[in-house]
Parts: sequence; C-alpha cells; structure tokens
Amino acid sequence: NEALIVNAKGSGVIAFGDTSTGPVYVNRGSLKALQVGLTLTALGTVQSSTPTSAQLLGGFLTQTGSTGAGAITLPTGTALSAACPRTPATGDSFECIIANLGGGQTLTVTGATGTTVVSGGAIATAKTAVAKFICTGSNTWSIAVIGG
Repeated sequence: NEALIVNAKGSGVIAFGDTSTGPVYVNRGSLKALQVGLTLTALGTVQSSTPTSAQLLGGFLTQTGSTGAGAITLPTGTALSAACPRTPATGDSFECIIANLGGGQTLTVTGATGTTVVSGGAIATAKTAVAKFICTGSNTWSIAVIGG
C-alpha cells in the first residue's frame, strides 16, 4: 500500500490519481467525510441569466425568477475549459448545485456552443438540482441536470 500525504500551502493544483490505472479512494472508511469548499453565487431576481464559467466552477448558484419561464444559459465549451485550473481531459467532470429560489417560474438550463444539456434541464420553482458537467472532448462538455 502506498500513502499520499499532501501538505499544500498557497495556491496550486493537487491532482490525485493522475497516473493511477485503478480506483483512487478519498476519505475511505466510516466518519471520514470529504469537505469541499463551494462558492455561492446569487444570480439575482431575474428572468434569465448567463453565469460565468468561474461561477459554475464555484459550485453553487441561486436564482429567483421574476416573471414567466426563465433560462440559465451556460457559457461556451471553450470558455468553460479555459476557466479550469488544468486543461480538461476527456472524462474530467465537476458538479454545480443550482437552486431556483422561487418567483413562480421554472428555470430551464440550456447550452451554448460546446456545452450540451443531454438530460434534464428544468428546475421547478423552489427546487434544487445538481448539474453534472463532463468533458467529452476538446472544449466540449455534456451536462446532466439531476433533480429539480
């Protein structure tokens, strides 16, 4: 068995499993919860929004609808890839929680060039969904919106 001990200060990227040919376990065992820092971005009280790549990578978005059906339009695949700390490889992924705080409207998550919503997409008023982003090629991302 090999152990990886990381003592990182400052900024930088810590990569687990870059050369592993098998599974990589993080916090395996009971009572070893993985804590992930998220950045909450309130998109405001608007009908539609276009969050930035950095906001999506922050991991938590909220939007309160104003009138009628609303939309959250994703950035391009090129913009999303450029915002990642390392050049994404096929299979790299991340998640973003999206909360529709109300206002009586359904939010529909839509893609742009290089970002395709492959399943889900509708988040009902006062509901929350998880958007799972997976890199499927150079500057190309598929997104599943789960829940909502």
